[in-house]
Amino acid sequence: MKYLRFFENSQIIEDDKYHIGDFVICKETNRVGSNDPEIYNFFNFIDNNIGKIVDTDAAGFDYIVKYKKIPKNIQNYFYRKNNTSRGMSESEILYHSKNKEELETILFSKKYNI
Repeated sequence: MKYLRFFENSQIIEDDKYHIGDFVICKETNRVGSNDPEIYNFFNFIDNNIGKIVDTDAAGFDYIVKYKKIPKNIQNYFYRKNNTSRGMSESEILYHSKNKEELETILFSKKYNI
């Protein structure tokens, strides 16, 4: 119940503009080749990890999102900032918050189907 109460009182923003420094949960919309195990692992990583917005408006993307602890087998899909970042459009950002713990609660509830 601790997590449910925290989730109810959270200040996760779903409609407001995103800012550099915000933590985000994204979903890659270009799902071409998702039958390939390596690409599937990449999509799974994006869907189930928290990134941080580090830059805006570069090469046709709205935001540049940086991730940590990227597995070596999918690092080549992260082509910015020393293979740690990826361009994401505004529509690919599902949730964002200044507080990383709030997004961790969302991932926890998703993992355990709460």
